[in-house]
Amino acid sequence: MTEISNPQLAAAEELGRLLRHNREQQQLSIGDVSEHLKLPARQVEALENADFDKLPEPVFVRGFLRSYGRYLNLDEEVLNNYLEQLVRADPALRPAAKADAGEVKMTYHNARLRKPFPRWVFGVAAAVAIVGAVYLWQGKSKTEHERQNAQTSIPENQVLPPNLNGSSVQVLPLQDASAPSASAPAISGSQPLPAENASAASAPAAGIQSAAGELVIKLRFRSFLTVTDKDGQMLVSKIVPAGSEHRFSGNGPYRVRIGFAKNSLASYSGRDINVADHMVDRKTAAFTAGAPDAAAQ
Repeated sequence: MTEISNPQLAAAEELGRLLRHNREQQQLSIGDVSEHLKLPARQVEALENADFDKLPEPVFVRGFLRSYGRYLNLDEEVLNNYLEQLVRADPALRPAAKADAGEVKMTYHNARLRKPFPRWVFGVAAAVAIVGAVYLWQGKSKTEHERQNAQTSIPENQVLPPNLNGSSVQVLPLQDASAPSASAPAISGSQPLPAENASAASAPAAGIQSAAGELVIKLRFRSFLTVTDKDGQMLVSKIVPAGSEHRFSGNGPYRVRIGFAKNSLASYSGRDINVADHMVDRKTAAFTAGAPDAAAQ
Protein backbone atom coordinates (compact mmCIF):
# COMPACT_ATOMS: atom_id res chain seq x y z
CA MET A 1 0.00 0.00 0.00
CA THR A 2 1.23 3.57 -0.78
CA GLU A 3 2.72 5.47 2.13
CA ILE A 4 0.21 7.97 3.65
CA SER A 5 1.43 11.46 4.63
CA ASN A 6 1.20 12.65 8.20
CA PRO A 7 -1.94 14.84 7.81
CA GLN A 8 -3.83 12.09 6.03
CA LEU A 9 -2.54 9.50 8.52
CA ALA A 10 -3.89 11.67 11.31
CA ALA A 11 -7.25 11.76 9.51
CA ALA A 12 -7.24 7.95 9.22
CA GLU A 13 -6.42 7.56 12.91
CA GLU A 14 -9.08 10.07 13.86
CA LEU A 15 -11.67 8.19 11.75
CA GLY A 16 -10.59 4.93 13.38
CA ARG A 17 -11.02 6.41 16.86
CA LEU A 18 -14.43 7.75 15.83
CA LEU A 19 -15.48 4.29 14.64
CA ARG A 20 -14.26 2.65 17.85
CA HIS A 21 -15.97 5.26 20.04
CA ASN A 22 -19.34 4.83 18.29
CA ARG A 23 -19.05 1.04 18.39
CA GLU A 24 -18.39 1.03 22.13
CA GLN A 25 -21.13 3.59 22.70
CA GLN A 26 -23.60 1.26 20.96
CA GLN A 27 -22.26 -1.65 23.06
CA LEU A 28 -21.13 -3.59 20.02
CA SER A 29 -18.16 -5.93 20.08
CA ILE A 30 -15.54 -6.50 17.40
CA GLY A 31 -17.27 -9.82 16.75
CA ASP A 32 -20.64 -8.11 16.16
CA VAL A 33 -19.13 -5.78 13.58
CA SER A 34 -17.19 -8.63 12.00
CA GLU A 35 -20.38 -10.67 11.61
CA HIS A 36 -22.36 -7.83 10.02
CA LEU A 37 -19.60 -6.62 7.68
CA LYS A 38 -18.51 -10.17 6.82
CA LEU A 39 -14.91 -9.25 7.63
CA PRO A 40 -12.38 -11.00 9.86
CA ALA A 41 -12.04 -9.47 13.32
CA ARG A 42 -8.39 -8.56 12.65
CA GLN A 43 -9.42 -6.44 9.67
CA VAL A 44 -12.03 -4.61 11.77
CA GLU A 45 -9.32 -3.84 14.31
CA ALA A 46 -7.04 -2.66 11.47
CA LEU A 47 -9.74 -0.20 10.32
CA GLU A 48 -10.03 1.23 13.84
CA ASN A 49 -6.22 1.44 14.23
CA ALA A 50 -5.66 2.95 10.73
CA ASP A 51 -3.34 0.00 10.07
CA PHE A 52 -4.23 -0.35 6.40
CA ASP A 53 -1.20 -2.55 5.64
CA LYS A 54 -3.08 -5.48 7.22
CA LEU A 55 -5.98 -5.01 4.81
CA PRO A 56 -6.36 -6.34 1.26
CA GLU A 57 -6.01 -4.18 -1.87
CA PRO A 58 -6.24 -0.41 -1.20
CA VAL A 59 -9.25 -0.06 -3.45
CA PHE A 60 -11.31 -2.05 -0.91
CA VAL A 61 -10.27 -0.01 2.15
CA ARG A 62 -12.50 2.95 1.26
CA GLY A 63 -15.51 0.61 0.88
CA PHE A 64 -14.74 -1.08 4.22
CA LEU A 65 -14.57 2.27 6.02
CA ARG A 66 -17.78 3.51 4.39
CA SER A 67 -19.66 0.29 5.25
CA TYR A 68 -18.36 0.40 8.83
CA GLY A 69 -19.40 4.05 9.24
CA ARG A 70 -22.87 3.47 7.81
CA TYR A 71 -23.33 0.42 10.02
CA LEU A 72 -22.69 2.66 13.04
CA ASN A 73 -24.99 5.36 11.54
CA LEU A 74 -22.23 7.97 11.38
CA ASP A 75 -23.12 11.31 9.84
CA GLU A 76 -22.76 10.85 6.07
CA GLU A 77 -21.10 14.22 5.53
CA VAL A 78 -18.52 13.65 8.27
CA LEU A 79 -17.77 10.19 6.92
CA ASN A 80 -17.30 11.50 3.35
CA ASN A 81 -14.93 14.24 4.55
CA TYR A 82 -12.67 11.68 6.19
CA LEU A 83 -12.76 9.44 3.13
CA GLU A 84 -11.90 12.35 0.79
CA GLN A 85 -8.86 13.19 2.92
CA LEU A 86 -7.67 9.61 2.66
CA VAL A 87 -8.25 9.52 -1.11
CA ARG A 88 -6.23 12.70 -1.62
CA ALA A 89 -3.35 11.08 0.25
CA ASP A 90 -3.53 7.82 -1.68
CA PRO A 91 -5.30 7.80 -5.09
CA ALA A 92 -5.29 4.01 -4.96
CA LEU A 93 -8.10 4.29 -2.41
CA ARG A 94 -10.35 5.93 -5.02
CA PRO A 95 -12.67 3.36 -6.62
CA ALA A 96 -13.37 3.27 -10.34
CA ALA A 97 -15.90 5.77 -11.71
CA LYS A 98 -18.38 3.06 -12.64
CA ALA A 99 -18.22 1.67 -9.17
CA ASP A 100 -19.07 5.10 -7.67
CA ALA A 101 -21.89 5.66 -10.16
CA GLY A 102 -23.47 2.32 -9.48
CA GLU A 103 -22.92 2.34 -5.74
CA VAL A 104 -26.08 1.70 -3.82
CA LYS A 105 -26.44 3.55 -0.54
CA MET A 106 -27.65 1.14 2.07
CA THR A 107 -26.93 0.79 5.75
CA TYR A 108 -26.82 -2.52 7.52
CA HIS A 109 -29.44 -1.26 9.97
CA ASN A 110 -31.87 -0.89 7.07
CA ALA A 111 -31.03 -4.21 5.45
CA ARG A 112 -33.90 -6.66 5.24
CA LEU A 113 -33.43 -9.59 7.55
CA ARG A 114 -34.76 -13.00 6.82
CA LYS A 115 -37.53 -13.65 9.32
CA PRO A 116 -37.77 -17.10 10.88
CA PHE A 117 -40.94 -19.13 10.51
CA PRO A 118 -43.38 -17.98 13.26
CA ARG A 119 -43.71 -20.58 15.98
CA TRP A 120 -47.17 -19.41 16.98
CA VAL A 121 -48.53 -21.13 13.87
CA PHE A 122 -47.85 -24.50 15.50
CA GLY A 123 -49.72 -23.41 18.65
CA VAL A 124 -52.75 -22.34 16.60
CA ALA A 125 -52.72 -25.64 14.70
CA ALA A 126 -52.57 -27.61 17.97
CA ALA A 127 -55.47 -25.59 19.43
CA VAL A 128 -57.58 -26.22 16.31
CA ALA A 129 -56.84 -29.94 16.52
CA ILE A 130 -57.87 -30.07 20.21
CA VAL A 131 -61.12 -28.17 19.55
CA GLY A 132 -61.93 -30.50 16.66
CA ALA A 133 -61.31 -33.58 18.79
CA VAL A 134 -63.57 -32.26 21.57
CA TYR A 135 -66.30 -31.45 19.05
CA LEU A 136 -66.16 -34.95 17.55
CA TRP A 137 -66.21 -36.55 21.01
CA GLN A 138 -69.26 -34.51 22.07
CA GLY A 139 -71.04 -35.40 18.83
CA LYS A 140 -70.36 -39.10 19.39
CA SER A 141 -71.61 -38.92 23.00
CA LYS A 142 -74.80 -37.17 21.88
CA THR A 143 -75.40 -39.82 19.21
CA GLU A 144 -74.93 -42.64 21.74
CA HIS A 145 -77.31 -40.92 24.17
CA GLU A 146 -80.00 -40.50 21.51
CA ARG A 147 -79.58 -44.13 20.45
CA GLN A 148 -80.04 -45.34 24.04
CA ASN A 149 -83.15 -43.18 24.47
CA ALA A 150 -84.54 -44.56 21.22
CA GLN A 151 -84.10 -48.11 22.53
CA THR A 152 -85.99 -47.35 25.75
CA SER A 153 -88.76 -45.25 24.16
CA ILE A 154 -91.91 -47.18 23.26
CA PRO A 155 -95.11 -45.53 22.00
CA GLU A 156 -98.00 -45.67 24.44
CA ASN A 157 -100.37 -47.27 21.94
CA GLN A 158 -97.92 -50.02 20.99
CA VAL A 159 -97.72 -53.29 22.89
CA LEU A 160 -94.60 -55.29 22.10
CA PRO A 161 -94.58 -59.08 22.35
CA PRO A 162 -92.81 -60.42 25.39
CA ASN A 163 -89.21 -61.51 25.04
CA LEU A 164 -89.41 -65.03 26.38
CA ASN A 165 -85.76 -65.74 25.62
CA GLY A 166 -84.36 -63.55 28.41
CA SER A 167 -81.92 -65.77 30.27
CA SER A 168 -81.46 -63.62 33.38
CA VAL A 169 -85.10 -62.61 33.93
CA GLN A 170 -87.30 -64.50 36.32
CA VAL A 171 -90.79 -64.72 34.83
CA LEU A 172 -93.48 -65.97 37.21
CA PRO A 173 -96.92 -67.12 36.03
CA LEU A 174 -99.85 -64.92 36.88
CA GLN A 175 -101.99 -66.14 39.72
CA ASP A 176 -105.65 -66.69 39.14
CA ALA A 177 -107.62 -63.86 40.67
CA SER A 178 -110.19 -66.38 41.91
CA ALA A 179 -107.60 -68.59 43.66
CA PRO A 180 -107.55 -68.48 47.45
CA SER A 181 -104.93 -66.20 48.95
CA ALA A 182 -104.69 -67.87 52.34
CA SER A 183 -100.99 -68.60 51.82
CA ALA A 184 -100.18 -64.89 51.41
CA PRO A 185 -98.57 -63.40 54.53
CA ALA A 186 -100.70 -61.00 56.51
CA ILE A 187 -99.77 -57.36 56.18
CA SER A 188 -99.16 -55.98 59.64
CA GLY A 189 -100.56 -52.61 60.47
CA SER A 190 -102.57 -52.31 57.24
CA GLN A 191 -105.66 -50.11 57.49
CA PRO A 192 -108.96 -51.19 55.91
CA LEU A 193 -109.90 -49.17 52.85
CA PRO A 194 -113.27 -47.51 52.47
CA ALA A 195 -115.83 -49.54 50.61
CA GLU A 196 -115.96 -47.21 47.62
CA ASN A 197 -112.15 -47.52 47.11
CA ALA A 198 -111.81 -51.23 47.82
CA SER A 199 -112.51 -52.38 44.29
CA ALA A 200 -110.22 -49.74 42.76
CA ALA A 201 -107.32 -50.66 45.06
CA SER A 202 -107.61 -54.40 44.51
CA ALA A 203 -107.63 -54.14 40.72
CA PRO A 204 -104.05 -52.94 40.09
CA ALA A 205 -102.60 -55.07 42.91
CA ALA A 206 -104.07 -58.33 41.64
CA GLY A 207 -101.42 -61.05 41.37
CA ILE A 208 -98.57 -59.15 43.13
CA GLN A 209 -97.53 -59.81 46.72
CA SER A 210 -94.35 -58.92 48.59
CA ALA A 211 -92.86 -60.19 51.85
CA ALA A 212 -91.18 -58.07 54.52
CA GLY A 213 -88.16 -56.23 53.05
CA GLU A 214 -88.97 -57.53 49.57
CA LEU A 215 -89.48 -55.42 46.43
CA VAL A 216 -91.68 -56.83 43.67
CA ILE A 217 -92.04 -55.15 40.27
CA LYS A 218 -94.43 -56.37 37.58
CA LEU A 219 -94.24 -54.77 34.13
CA ARG A 220 -97.21 -54.47 31.81
CA PHE A 221 -95.15 -53.69 28.71
CA ARG A 222 -91.67 -54.43 27.48
CA SER A 223 -89.44 -51.76 29.05
CA PHE A 224 -85.99 -50.77 30.22
CA LEU A 225 -85.70 -51.50 33.97
CA THR A 226 -83.03 -50.24 36.37
CA VAL A 227 -82.86 -51.24 40.06
CA THR A 228 -80.06 -50.15 42.44
CA ASP A 229 -79.71 -51.24 46.08
CA LYS A 230 -78.70 -49.07 49.05
CA ASP A 231 -74.99 -49.74 48.39
CA GLY A 232 -75.27 -48.38 44.86
CA GLN A 233 -74.94 -51.82 43.27
CA MET A 234 -76.81 -52.16 39.99
CA LEU A 235 -79.08 -55.21 40.37
CA VAL A 236 -80.61 -54.96 36.91
CA SER A 237 -80.20 -52.52 34.02
CA LYS A 238 -81.64 -53.81 30.76
CA ILE A 239 -84.75 -54.22 28.66
CA VAL A 240 -87.09 -56.81 30.17
CA PRO A 241 -90.12 -58.48 28.54
CA ALA A 242 -93.74 -57.49 28.99
CA GLY A 243 -95.59 -59.22 31.84
CA SER A 244 -92.36 -60.13 33.64
CA GLU A 245 -92.13 -60.04 37.44
CA HIS A 246 -88.93 -59.17 39.31
CA ARG A 247 -88.18 -59.66 43.01
CA PHE A 248 -85.39 -58.15 45.12
CA SER A 249 -84.77 -58.52 48.86
CA GLY A 250 -82.19 -58.17 51.59
CA ASN A 251 -80.53 -54.83 50.77
CA GLY A 252 -83.20 -52.10 50.58
CA PRO A 253 -84.14 -49.40 50.08
CA TYR A 254 -84.04 -49.66 46.28
CA ARG A 255 -83.93 -46.97 43.61
CA VAL A 256 -86.15 -47.97 40.69
CA ARG A 257 -86.49 -46.50 37.18
CA ILE A 258 -88.94 -47.94 34.63
CA GLY A 259 -88.55 -46.67 31.07
CA PHE A 260 -92.14 -47.43 30.00
CA ALA A 261 -94.08 -47.68 33.24
CA LYS A 262 -97.72 -47.46 32.11
CA ASN A 263 -99.93 -49.95 34.05
CA SER A 264 -96.88 -51.44 35.82
CA LEU A 265 -97.24 -52.66 39.43
CA ALA A 266 -94.85 -52.43 42.39
CA SER A 267 -94.97 -53.54 46.01
CA TYR A 268 -92.53 -53.34 48.93
CA SER A 269 -92.90 -55.11 52.29
CA GLY A 270 -96.54 -55.91 51.58
CA ARG A 271 -97.44 -52.31 50.67
CA ASP A 272 -98.45 -51.37 47.17
CA ILE A 273 -96.58 -48.57 45.39
CA ASN A 274 -98.69 -46.52 43.04
CA VAL A 275 -96.34 -46.26 40.05
CA ALA A 276 -98.54 -43.62 38.42
CA ASP A 277 -97.72 -41.20 41.25
CA HIS A 278 -94.01 -41.35 40.36
CA MET A 279 -94.11 -40.55 36.63
CA VAL A 280 -91.32 -38.15 35.65
CA ASP A 281 -92.78 -37.75 32.16
CA ARG A 282 -95.54 -39.41 30.12
CA LYS A 283 -93.68 -42.74 29.96
CA THR A 284 -90.98 -43.00 32.64
CA ALA A 285 -91.38 -43.60 36.37
CA ALA A 286 -88.71 -43.25 39.06
CA PHE A 287 -89.07 -43.89 42.79
CA THR A 288 -87.31 -45.25 45.88
CA ALA A 289 -88.86 -48.31 47.50
CA GLY A 290 -88.27 -48.69 51.24
CA ALA A 291 -87.22 -45.12 51.98
CA PRO A 292 -88.71 -43.59 55.16
CA ASP A 293 -90.76 -41.09 53.14
CA ALA A 294 -92.20 -43.92 51.03
CA ALA A 295 -93.83 -45.71 53.96
CA ALA A 296 -97.12 -43.98 53.37
CA GLN A 297 -97.35 -45.10 49.74
